[in-house]
Amino acid sequence: MKWRYLTILMMLLGGFTLLGSTQQRVEAATYWMDPVKLPDGSTTLYTNAPPELSPGVPGYIPFADSQTDPNNAMFTSLGNAIRITSSSNTTKPNVGLMVTPPKANQSGAIWTNQPIFNLSKQHQSISMNILIQATGSAQADGMAFALAGGAMPTTTGLIGGSIGVWAAVTPATQDINTYVKTALQNSAVITFDTHKNSPFDDSSGATSYVGFGYPAYTKTYTLKSAPASSQINFSKKITGGDDLTYMPADAATFVTDISQQQWHVFDVNWDRDSTGGTLTYRLSNATSNGKSPIVEKVHWTDADINKIFFNNVAPAQEKVRVGFTGTTGDLYEANVLAFRTIPGIVNANGTETLTKNGSPVNSVAAVTTNDQLQYNFNINYDNDSQESWTTAADGTLTLTFTKNKYFKLMNSQVALTHADGSPVTNADGSQAYAKLSLAKTSSQAGFADDPTKVIVSGIPGFIKGSSETGSQTLKFSINTIVDTISNSEIPSNSQSLYSDDTGVVAGDNAQVHLENPDNNSDPFTIQYSIKNTGAIYAPPPSLDAVPTLDFINLKRYLNNSNSFTAGQPKISELISGQYDTKPVFTTAADYYTTLHSKDTQLTATTDTSDRNNQGTPKTQGLTVTGNKTKWSLSLALSQFTATRDGKTVHLPENANVLLSNFKDQSTASLWPSSAAPAIIQDNNTATPLLSASNLPVSNTATNSTGGTDFSSGSGTNNLYGVLYFSHPMPTVQAGDYTSTATWTLTTAP
Repeated sequence: MKWRYLTILMMLLGGFTLLGSTQQRVEAATYWMDPVKLPDGSTTLYTNAPPELSPGVPGYIPFADSQTDPNNAMFTSLGNAIRITSSSNTTKPNVGLMVTPPKANQSGAIWTNQPIFNLSKQHQSISMNILIQATGSAQADGMAFALAGGAMPTTTGLIGGSIGVWAAVTPATQDINTYVKTALQNSAVITFDTHKNSPFDDSSGATSYVGFGYPAYTKTYTLKSAPASSQINFSKKITGGDDLTYMPADAATFVTDISQQQWHVFDVNWDRDSTGGTLTYRLSNATSNGKSPIVEKVHWTDADINKIFFNNVAPAQEKVRVGFTGTTGDLYEANVLAFRTIPGIVNANGTETLTKNGSPVNSVAAVTTNDQLQYNFNINYDNDSQESWTTAADGTLTLTFTKNKYFKLMNSQVALTHADGSPVTNADGSQAYAKLSLAKTSSQAGFADDPTKVIVSGIPGFIKGSSETGSQTLKFSINTIVDTISNSEIPSNSQSLYSDDTGVVAGDNAQVHLENPDNNSDPFTIQYSIKNTGAIYAPPPSLDAVPTLDFINLKRYLNNSNSFTAGQPKISELISGQYDTKPVFTTAADYYTTLHSKDTQLTATTDTSDRNNQGTPKTQGLTVTGNKTKWSLSLALSQFTATRDGKTVHLPENANVLLSNFKDQSTASLWPSSAAPAIIQDNNTATPLLSASNLPVSNTATNSTGGTDFSSGSGTNNLYGVLYFSHPMPTVQAGDYTSTATWTLTTAP
């Protein structure tokens, strides 16, 4: 495993000014309406919006339906459903839906106007926050998520225990084929039932349960004639019939906390395989038999899909509608949802894994103090999405993920790459980075860093192109190291198991919950164990200080009272070829020391030689500190560019920087050797400079055996660089040319 600690620097070519800036996209907030007014003029007891993903990033995305935005509608709401709208702009986008208000005998629903959940895709997902807010000690009846083939429903389902999807709780007929016509047709549903209807859903064994089934399938129910009653079958084994092979392991999962005053994250993911695919659904903040969250999987073959959704009509269609239904009876509650990802608008997915030395970290093998761990992220965007992600062309995405407080971040920023590993670049061709920070948490003393929540900001958004095929991918990794373990939290020689939710990548029109492919039981969880071995944390090498490379013509600098402006190279000197000879050094008087210790600024020296006309950089220092971990240091320069008449121009040929060092005040040598001097070219290629096992500066503090400090500016062992070109440049255009210098410290265990 490798670790990269990156610091971007600005390099100034004399006579030209380099300015650096950071841009951040700021949008008006989308406000959750509070409170929600009911049809009779009263207001609900519901007051709170879904929790923010990170500060300033709401836990929902707006959506349009036929009543608020007919031209862009994806949904139609039916029955007693009440849209929760925003007051942030004149269009009042919906930011949530009260599927049923807290009133008796309500039935509501929301349906996509078109089939949008594509079962032919390799991956498809939908995510939302749901809240079932009870009005008292007893509540009813719940709500349901549904995937349905065929025409869009135009009416809501039956009130009460049917939750808008099941057939009638009390059958009016003993003919099963007639009975199932009262259910939601051509569908598979996941229900959040909050009231026990006996004997209809007695199989749940509890007041509240999460159920899965096929409402219009005759084998879903058992009808009894004395007395007339019906009961849902949540087992794969059907008495007197064929097994329901396409059912989850636990189709009815008892829950004890589904109606508490808290939001649940509900994810539904589809992953194809060679015979069909697997549907995975997950409900957070819900406990069943001591386990939380609730995760279930069901596999469908292509024949199952055709049978469930399309009545065995060949050829089968590929897309199904998405809906949410809810009901109340004599007892009631508020059933509320807010979307986080809607398929079709943005088809995106991603993965998050935790590795050590390139191998997955799991709950079996414990990690210990000083172990170096890596969080690996892939973010994928399908080109058949209806919208870019984000909607603004210059918008950026934000990743929020959870880590253990003992995992110390080793990066302040991360390099972004494409799927093939090639770098994501900025407009000037330089490497693109995203910024890392810790979220803030409130305390009695105010706001402090939350060591368990990381925010990755400035991730470039995905722009929708003309192609409807293929995908775009961004990749990056975040390095951590395990800190000293507290004996009061994990006793010595003991270990503890941890489970963290995977991260969420958020934009203004989609928020994608990442999956962990290394966790088969719960793809939205990172699991690991930490063992307290009693070891003390020893930090790996870090890049504490780096040079600021400002190139000057040293002779003019010294001859003009150390004036930096006077020393800046001129275009005329580039044209005449004054910098077109690789310098040769014989004595210390032929060059100028450029890499000083951390606290030393430019120091003037007497120099009357013409050999320094190439110009030399002045610097504030280069310092590497850390423990015995191996490391290497490299430097890359982007191409020198300038802006002329609104267009970017560059130098006619590449610039070179030759590095050298002096061992005392009278001798000098090329660095690291005369046989292979280090020459950095402005072509974005990283050139190795130093390593823990190969320090060419002999008197510098050695780190080959784990020295705790390395500074190229200590004592009389200093590096310096000289700028030169291979030829005169008569075609160079005037301008302020700038380059970016990227120093990379790479460490490996």
